[in-house]
Amino acid sequence: MMLVVCACAKNWIATELAQFVAKTVTGCEVNIESIQLGFASIVVDSIDVREPADTTLRQITLKRAEIDLSLWNGFRHGKWASRVLVSEPTLHLRFDCDGKLVSQFPKSEGESETSVSVPFHLLMVNDARVVVHQTDRRPFHIRGRFSGVRTMPALMSAS
Repeated sequence: MMLVVCACAKNWIATELAQFVAKTVTGCEVNIESIQLGFASIVVDSIDVREPADTTLRQITLKRAEIDLSLWNGFRHGKWASRVLVSEPTLHLRFDCDGKLVSQFPKSEGESETSVSVPFHLLMVNDARVVVHQTDRRPFHIRGRFSGVRTMPALMSAS
């Protein structure tokens, strides 16, 4: 009986766990609508990250992220995700009236700053947007569409 309950609740458990880990790592309020775990895929719907200083302000939103997993590529090349599709990400940048950036972003801890490893083979971004907010001015929107970025052996780690 417990096995059936855990199998039915795995997506809810994954959602709650992902929110907890994201809040702990970033120090920001993070809300995730749902996560669907499949055999070789993960689908995340509606991610909402709030400003650390003011949780009423959005910092990053994402409509959907789809991750296709590959055990073969993971063991062979260290790239566990063969494809990452990100739909409608939005980044909100906030500036004061003098043009000084007031948005706060979490600092990366862990790997050194000289080495960056790309954990996926193909990244596709659809309908990306940056919204620039400045005190006493209307928001400015920048939109773009990226069809895909394929990592290559020379780009797998950058110095």
